[in-house]
Parts: sequence; C-alpha cells; structure tokens
Amino acid sequence: MITKKDFLRFDLWPRFIDKCSQEAIEMGILKKSVYEGQRNIYGIIGERLVNIVVEGNLERTFEYDIIKNGIKIDVKSTMVNKEPTENFLVDVFAATKEQETDYYAFVFVMKDLSSAWLAGFATKKDFKTHATFRKKGDLIRGNVIAKTNDYCLEAKNLQSFRNIK
Repeated sequence: MITKKDFLRFDLWPRFIDKCSQEAIEMGILKKSVYEGQRNIYGIIGERLVNIVVEGNLERTFEYDIIKNGIKIDVKSTMVNKEPTENFLVDVFAATKEQETDYYAFVFVMKDLSSAWLAGFATKKDFKTHATFRKKGDLIRGNVIAKTNDYCLEAKNLQSFRNIK
C-alpha cells in the first residue's frame, strides 16, 4: 500500500505546458475518445512526466504510450480539482482494458495545469485482478456519474514510482 507521500509531485512550468498544448492540438480527436479530444493535454502531460521518470521511448500507440527495454507502459491521466490522496480512484476504460501493455501508470493533473502527481503504477495483471467494474451511469463517490464503463482502484493499491527501476 502507498500513501499520498509516495506520489511524485511536479510543478508544471509554462514552456512545458505550451509544448504539451501544441502536441494536444496536433493529436486531434482520437478514436473512442470519451471527451472528444478536450482533455488530450492532461494525457500528454502524464505521458511526458512518466517518461521523465522511466527514461523510455515515448511511442503513443493505441496499445501503450512508452516502451523501455521491451516493457510497455500505458499512461492513464486524470484531471483533478484538488490535490489527490491515496483514496482517489484511478481507472481504465473498459474498452481499453485489453490493450497490449505490461503496466499501467497513473497520473493526476490539476485542472488549472499548475501541478501533477505521479500516483503509482500496476502491472496489467494486478490491475485486472483487483479493480472494480463501474457501469456507465453509476454514481461515483459523491455526485459524479461514470461517463463510460470502466474499472477502478484506489490509488493506495498501486506500487510507488519511487520503487521503479
């Protein structure tokens, strides 16, 4: 189990955000995009930050985002309105749960793009074993409604990026 103290926090700088914003515009709307490209920047920020830590090759295929020494990592970024805790949920859309990836890496990015946290990672197998299915329309903690079928897990059940090799 990890705690909020295990999250890696990054304060985002304007040049970095500008570069990610340009990439988000160039990316356009991806197939099966739940938010029709409106949140691409959050995903790109997450991919770039994870890649800084793992020092792999950023490839951005449908199956995975980063590869290092043959290990495939798919980055899942979530926009947040406040600093995340270990009780925040991380998720994988049901439509992408069968991607050809070895690991999922989870990142929280502030809505205002001021900062981001690398929460942790999980092997695909561990995530599939421990995640809970949520159906589109289900109520998610409070008044948020699931926009799509997905699988979720509390961040405290991830492995810390501090232990990544």
